[in-house]
Amino acid sequence: MQQPPDNISSSHKPAPDNTALSPEDITRLFAQSPVAIGLLKGPDMIISAINNAMLTILGIPADAVGKKLADAFPSLASESFAEIVRSVYQTDIAYSDYEYQLNQQRNGSVYEAYYTFSYNPYHDQGGQTTGVIITAVEVTPRAVLNQRVAESEAQYRRLIENSPVAMYACNRDGYVTQFNKAAVQLFGRELRPGTDRWTPAWKMAGETGEYIAPENSPMAIALKTGKIPEEREITLQNADGTLRVILDHPQLFLNEEGKISGGLNAIIDITERKISEKNAASLAAIIHSTDDAIISKNLDGIIMSWNPAAVRLFGYREEEAIGTPVTRLFPADRMDEEPHIIDRIKRGERIEHFETVRIRKSGEPIDISLTISPIKDASGRIIGASKIAREITAQKVLFKALQESEQKFRELVMQAPVGITILKGPDMIAELANDTYLQIVDRTREQFIGKSLYESLPEVRSAVEPLLTGILHTGIPYYGNEFKVNLKRHGRVDTTYFNFVYQPLKELDGKITGIIVVANEVTEQVEAKHYVTESAKEFRRMVMESPIAMTIFRGPDFVIEVANTVLLKNIWRLSEEEVMGRKALEVFPELIDQKYPELLRQVMTTGQAHRENESVAFVHGADGMKKFYLDYEYAPLFEPDGSVSGIMITVNDVTEKVEARHKVEDAEARLRLAAEGTGLATWDLNLVTKEIIHTPRLAEIFGFDRAEQV
Repeated sequence: MQQPPDNISSSHKPAPDNTALSPEDITRLFAQSPVAIGLLKGPDMIISAINNAMLTILGIPADAVGKKLADAFPSLASESFAEIVRSVYQTDIAYSDYEYQLNQQRNGSVYEAYYTFSYNPYHDQGGQTTGVIITAVEVTPRAVLNQRVAESEAQYRRLIENSPVAMYACNRDGYVTQFNKAAVQLFGRELRPGTDRWTPAWKMAGETGEYIAPENSPMAIALKTGKIPEEREITLQNADGTLRVILDHPQLFLNEEGKISGGLNAIIDITERKISEKNAASLAAIIHSTDDAIISKNLDGIIMSWNPAAVRLFGYREEEAIGTPVTRLFPADRMDEEPHIIDRIKRGERIEHFETVRIRKSGEPIDISLTISPIKDASGRIIGASKIAREITAQKVLFKALQESEQKFRELVMQAPVGITILKGPDMIAELANDTYLQIVDRTREQFIGKSLYESLPEVRSAVEPLLTGILHTGIPYYGNEFKVNLKRHGRVDTTYFNFVYQPLKELDGKITGIIVVANEVTEQVEAKHYVTESAKEFRRMVMESPIAMTIFRGPDFVIEVANTVLLKNIWRLSEEEVMGRKALEVFPELIDQKYPELLRQVMTTGQAHRENESVAFVHGADGMKKFYLDYEYAPLFEPDGSVSGIMITVNDVTEKVEARHKVEDAEARLRLAAEGTGLATWDLNLVTKEIIHTPRLAEIFGFDRAEQV
């Protein structure tokens, strides 16, 4: 505000500020503060200032000020305490030490007290680190409580680990967090915390043989509903074939708010009592109702069970099949399969999807797929095998039809608009390649067909050989997206990019003999994308280095994506970590009641930019609320489809200019009031417009009306 003119006197003087603290007040406030505070200065840790609370905590005499910490408190100076102080002093990085134990004399006895110490660098007026400020808050009750909780948890864990009953614990989402040795023995494997969910069981069935999914297990029901389900007998099957009958007893853990935080399942193994009756009934129900033929046999190959689906598949009634050799179903040329199957079963191996041929009662051969698993008794001893047989005659017919259509496929390959080649054997001999593929690799048919890929295109060997070899061994296709290959063509080695599929080529017997390659060159698209990426990086760099305050908001929630240094330092007065990735209105809630959120929404909705000069804005930064006058622009950022995905904001702080103008205007107004109040006649001449600006008194002096312009 302008001072009044010299010819205007004022009898009012500002009242003295009685609220300001004197140095003595500050000293008393520091000394009497209930928060323990101390200041160590210099590398020698000189005690520069320390209040009564800190003296009491550390047991330092009152005359310690001015002494080295090592002299005033030798035991403390030799511990990690001194190391922390030195680290904060040297690195200028604050540090907090939670629940630090100090043995103190209280009421004539040694008392274990716990404190949270905070160490912060102390800076002089030039910003140099000259010492360390230490504050301490006693947290003994909390520390003691934490110790008790830790001891309780340790006792709880020991109880579980040493229990002869199988136990495992889950979190509120059902993931296993803890288990004991008895659980490992019951489930036949180590449980996987964070992976096993609801139950570690491989398979479970109810009393009538119905399948129980993990998400329907007793533990899952208890955690989901908050109610303990009724006790029920459950048959579980481990991955090694072992069958157990159990009773689950889940219990729930509740947190302080009474909400479920997890659960503990205690499992009683009642196999010895129930396995013979309950398990047999449940398995019989499953076997009887399935559409797959299920047969069991002993290690001598004698059929022990025969379900209705086996009757339908092979034509033998149950009484005709049980007690007879399983080899009665084998064709003469497949008799050597049975000894190999029995040997693998005795080793505990599981045979999956074994395709072979068997004979119906009518003598008709049928193609089937077998899955064979060992059967174990309660002690884990292998006593036989179970077979699941599924007819695949229709699939075989289909395979034959596919074989007959191979020639048509080859013709389609030759006419395809994408590059296709067929490579055979471990050496990747090119059996077929269409013109598009030959154009991609810049080779003639004579240079490519009948030759190893590694011979005709040696430059690609290091990149593709591991992939091709892996597909031959595993039979798993490989999909490449924008795969980089250095390819020699047109007389030079080019860096190229391809989208491709390496598909294993299987014969009718399932053997992998080669690989079908389908390739589409996308070099131009990848290079264009790289250009766009680099352009985006350059744009971001330009924003960050711009001398004008700039930021980018994304999405309808105005998430802060980019903010340059000028904006962060001068207007927002916040660090990058405090704003990046957060919603603008969460960072600056004071803007909610200002006009800017609505203007931002209009730009997002209409796609039209908005500009405004000398707009008033109140922004709360690290130093509090501050008023600005801003020239700004909201520019929409468009996606390729024309939609608005964000807003780029440029801001020019014109606060000083506006406030200076306001001061001039205020001074001019005061001058006019002074002139009119004293009756002085004054005038000014605008040298550009030749306009005379005068007071009403001047008009009167020259004989004009007061309101008339001279």
